[in-house]
Amino acid sequence: MVKQAEEFYDYYLDNFLKSQPDIIVPDYDKDTLTAGHWLLPSGYSEEDVLKHEGFVYLITNKINGKMYVGKKFIWSRRSKKQPNGRKKWSKHESDWKNYTSSSKVVNIQIDKHGKDNFTFEILSLHRTRVSTNYTEQKEQMTRDVLHKVNSSGNYMYYNENIACKFFRIK
Repeated sequence: MVKQAEEFYDYYLDNFLKSQPDIIVPDYDKDTLTAGHWLLPSGYSEEDVLKHEGFVYLITNKINGKMYVGKKFIWSRRSKKQPNGRKKWSKHESDWKNYTSSSKVVNIQIDKHGKDNFTFEILSLHRTRVSTNYTEQKEQMTRDVLHKVNSSGNYMYYNENIACKFFRIK
């Protein structure tokens, strides 16, 4: 099953993402800007980030080196029923600047050790939700977040599943 998923992602990458100009893989340097606690890609400002739909990120625990790969959408969409019965959609900026993670385990660790003991890096920016979702899963599979262990035999990533379809065997 994992092999089928990897073949699908490779096919998807070859036939879809290479034609998508919206993926920006950042380069960090000493002049890297921040938005909230997020390290922004070199040469990008908060206004540049707002031109995108979402991003894939990496959170690293500075104490033990354990990491988490996830995604965050910059914009949320809400519908409101109009008097004529139709729905009107509105776009609102999400809480992305203060967002830590959807992982309870990561949030417990952040509460325990403090935000200053974690780095929050944007790995890639995306102009579509599809691209954001796909790249998160591709990044998680490429990094082997469910199986990779350090020399002590401890998992290197907090991730316990990929897209709620692939789970770490306990």
